[in-house]
Amino acid sequence: MKTSDFSDFPILDDEGKKRLVSEQEWRSWMRKNGAYGAQIKPYNSRFVVMFGDENYLEVCRDLFGLEMSQHVETSGGLITVPGVVDFDFMLHTVYLPKKYDAIVYWHEALHLALFACEVFGINPLEQEAVTYLQGQIVKDIIQAREDWLRDEAAAKKAREARMSKEQIKAQRTKERREAKFDNEAVKGKPVDPKMTRGRLIHV
Repeated sequence: MKTSDFSDFPILDDEGKKRLVSEQEWRSWMRKNGAYGAQIKPYNSRFVVMFGDENYLEVCRDLFGLEMSQHVETSGGLITVPGVVDFDFMLHTVYLPKKYDAIVYWHEALHLALFACEVFGINPLEQEAVTYLQGQIVKDIIQAREDWLRDEAAAKKAREARMSKEQIKAQRTKERREAKFDNEAVKGKPVDPKMTRGRLIHV
């Protein structure tokens, strides 16, 4: 592993070719594409969060070349393991529901922390190391959610600027219905690991 691996982050250019950029440029590129990223510091591992099933499925399909619909349908949250994204072996994708759920956040964060332990040779019985990683990951996920909410609000404001009052009313009614559906979909779902292509995802 090169020292540069810790400071260079892979993205795809307009022609679909991989190139290495700074962490800040990587975060901006991901965010522009609907994914919110963070490094699992201090390790050469990273994750991107997508909120809501439609956004997760669209980004995974269009950006990462992954078809995840069969997995999202049966989970309240999930992550992919290292090696699933072709152009970035050390990238996890993370699906979280639009509605904030602390249990789901901490659950998925623990998966990410334990994968970092597995890949980088950390003893998972070293509780301080694991809990530190988990706490930092949750902090990054919450920051990702705040960024996503700001982007959603800005996009909504831009849309409504082009709509009539009747269209705005209809859109807000639709959003309330979708939010109700999302809230109900999260409740009562079993937390079972999904085993596909060896070890593809954990929920």
